[in-house]
Amino acid sequence: MGQSQPAASGLIVLFGATGDLAGRKLYPAIYQLYKRQRLDQHFAVIGTARRQWDTDYFRQMVAESIHTYVANYDPAVLRDMLKHFFYVANDATKTVHFSILKEKMLELKIIFNLRDDYLYYFSIAPHLFSFATENLKKTGIIDLPGTHRVLVEKPFGHDRRSAIALNHDLSIAFSDDNIYRIDHYVGKETVQNIWCLRQYNPIIESIWNHDFIDSIQITLSEDLPVGSRGGYYDSNGALLDMFQNHILQVMAFVGMNLPYHFSADALHREKTAFLKSIDSLTIDEVATQVVRGQYGPSENRTMVGYRQEKNISEHSNTETFVAGKLFSHYERWQDVPFYFRTGKQLVNGKYTTVEIIFKSHYSNGAHPSRLTFVVTPELGIRFTLNEKYFGNEADVKAMDLYPEKQSLDRMYFADSYEGIIYRALRGDKTVFTTMDELNEQWRITDSIRQAWQELPEPEFPNYPALSYGPEAALDFITADHRCWIEEPQWHSKKH
Repeated sequence: MGQSQPAASGLIVLFGATGDLAGRKLYPAIYQLYKRQRLDQHFAVIGTARRQWDTDYFRQMVAESIHTYVANYDPAVLRDMLKHFFYVANDATKTVHFSILKEKMLELKIIFNLRDDYLYYFSIAPHLFSFATENLKKTGIIDLPGTHRVLVEKPFGHDRRSAIALNHDLSIAFSDDNIYRIDHYVGKETVQNIWCLRQYNPIIESIWNHDFIDSIQITLSEDLPVGSRGGYYDSNGALLDMFQNHILQVMAFVGMNLPYHFSADALHREKTAFLKSIDSLTIDEVATQVVRGQYGPSENRTMVGYRQEKNISEHSNTETFVAGKLFSHYERWQDVPFYFRTGKQLVNGKYTTVEIIFKSHYSNGAHPSRLTFVVTPELGIRFTLNEKYFGNEADVKAMDLYPEKQSLDRMYFADSYEGIIYRALRGDKTVFTTMDELNEQWRITDSIRQAWQELPEPEFPNYPALSYGPEAALDFITADHRCWIEEPQWHSKKH
């Protein structure tokens, strides 16, 4: 977001204001927006949750969040921002609490001269969506003059059918145009840069096809265990936690056709069309094209296995690793595999990359050229080319072109939630996920899960903590005469 963009305003009603997400991500994001003047003085935040807090205590908790998660915060800016924060205890199942909420909303509208823009952030359990939307409607909150939008976190359902049911719950009070479904990966500047690079560089788009591209690799690597998320993670696994949303969204940015005229609607139409070009997988395809894994103790026994983690059954068959390949029916991607992998407790640290691997026509020591989007950490674009090895007439060596480190250090990389909140207040749906996209993402994901239910139970654990993952993930790509691009420890890399 450039500095020339107008400041946003309006009233944010945050359901689940006492939760972990609010403390770690939402309050720091709102602080940064306010500090960077992406929010003007005509805004207010009402935090709601079941806890019987008051506004003073709420502001204290918000301040502690900023102290903890924002480096070098400005105390004066924080004090000024907190004047816009208020708290109303609320049980989503009780209509009377929404009547109290409505009174506070009307009061703040006068105090801050708020514009008629209302944003409801549902950081609550999905089973509460219908209660919240029904009570917003019953109390007439949703009928107040102005625009009413709702932001909802992932996971959006646990399969295609439940996603449709959740959408129905939201539609009680909101039209589809005003439902903003979050995938925070799409909010990352470095993910948005995938289509931006293609859109504004015709030379890149001209080679974005099977004539020049051999394969594509999308890697979301994590070096940490499940930690305190054991209960949630064990009911979802890597497939739902990372593949169904993040990986397929990133893949859509890579594989879609570019819209002729850019708009949020046009972008989403092209993403949906690409996802539709990927067939549901058969049982045989899942058996040969998808690998699942679960980490055990590390080889040196310093790290426990997944089944020894807190809140995990000793017999759990939940996957902590998944890799595979998909194909698109698009002519431009004829015979080009889209490889993907994601897992926990992997050796190379936490990073996300998209590797565009170009075809190679020579074998005299040259490696395939590739274009790398380094999504996490936010290092931008790297181009790996071959050049002559000076001093030897026959040999070539790989050369990396990437942004100069001092330039990167001077740049401000906004957290994805800053863009999410700002765009939602402005009514910009570019970085959100449509229901059409979700339908296709769940269709693909459900086909894998259904096949897993019919295939033999895996022999877990099948990779040690702090390794590269299951051997089978290496075997299926080498069978294609290719190999995974193993990245260094990005967090310690010096340019």
